[in-house]
Amino acid sequence: MAKEILIRLIGAAGEYMETAVVVEWHAGVGDTVEAGKPLVTIENAKAATEIEAPGTGTLKEIRVEAGSEVPLETVLGVIAGEGAGGEPAAAAAPKEKTPAAPEAKPADTPSRATGKTPVRATPLAKRIARELGVELSAVTGSGPRGRIKEADVRKAAGGGPKSPAAPAGLKAPPVPGSVPHRIEQPTGYRRAMAPHMTASAAIPQFTVTRAIRMDGLAGLRRRLKAAQRTGGSVPSVTDFVLRAVALALFDHPRLNARWDDGRIVLFQTVNLGVAVATDHGLVVPVIPGAEGLTVGELSDSLAGLAGKAREAKLNAAELADGTFTVSNLGPFGVDRFTALVNPPQAAILAVGAMRTVPVWENDSVAGRPVIEFTLSGDHRVADGADGAGFLDSLARRLGDADALLD
Repeated sequence: MAKEILIRLIGAAGEYMETAVVVEWHAGVGDTVEAGKPLVTIENAKAATEIEAPGTGTLKEIRVEAGSEVPLETVLGVIAGEGAGGEPAAAAAPKEKTPAAPEAKPADTPSRATGKTPVRATPLAKRIARELGVELSAVTGSGPRGRIKEADVRKAAGGGPKSPAAPAGLKAPPVPGSVPHRIEQPTGYRRAMAPHMTASAAIPQFTVTRAIRMDGLAGLRRRLKAAQRTGGSVPSVTDFVLRAVALALFDHPRLNARWDDGRIVLFQTVNLGVAVATDHGLVVPVIPGAEGLTVGELSDSLAGLAGKAREAKLNAAELADGTFTVSNLGPFGVDRFTALVNPPQAAILAVGAMRTVPVWENDSVAGRPVIEFTLSGDHRVADGADGAGFLDSLARRLGDADALLD
């Protein structure tokens, strides 16, 4: 006997997923869906995630249209079929009385509940269409099965970007008519990130900066490159920094912690978040148990996560449970910067570019490589002395670069 399987939005609330935006349904009402196959794409603050069908059957109902932002536990749709399984992002449940989620129907997204053929477009194409004011239903897609891609939208825009109208029910603020401009509607990433960063700004934060000599690490990497000229790769400066950070945090556990409603939670493992710049915003995937990984393992983990982040393919588990964050703008040529604490974590480390500076040494001036590190901390959990001690431990670890290979 057929039964109803609910497609429910679930996840770990708090870090990056108190709400999510439904980006795209991969099937329409009446279509046959298969358990374990991608059914709907959602966006939270830091990633686009494909929710798999929790059961095989017919998509009976879509309760949340593409473009709608809804809280956790919202029922997104209903499958009429047999059995259930699936991903953490979607859960099967017995039939229950669940109020329909409020629907938002942007102009570029036709209603799936009518059973009409849906407009197939990539999430990036939909975002560019909103920015340029392009009606997706009028665009011819060049992708597989006619799926609309970013290039198709830009081609249809005919060159110049236009200012799209504000969504229904949202009054746009006045803009200066004499100044050329365009209006950008925030995507799910930006909408979800905004309250997260506002919460960060409310934290009483302190910062501590230290320029750390990198002679030992620079020399080690030169030797490794010379030894591997016939093949293989050499871990990056970032990889070594992550290894040194994970070890230094064990010396200063108050920075591998969080403020939890009047309590301080000190973590016994380092789940290292690493900020990655992508086309859709800053993403912070997490390397769990970083203190137990070698430099090579950290390098492989970061490469894999960064690649998925840039393709917006990270899942919720790869963004959850971070205990400390590293943000490195050195590759962009930034000498020094201050990063905002990433709540609920207690601290974040900003890493600048390696540069050569004059150093007085042995009665003469010599050029030596340094990196400036700035630690931002939650003053409810730690103090400036904790931050200074951590940077001192980090300097000692990086000064003995060969030991980082152990």
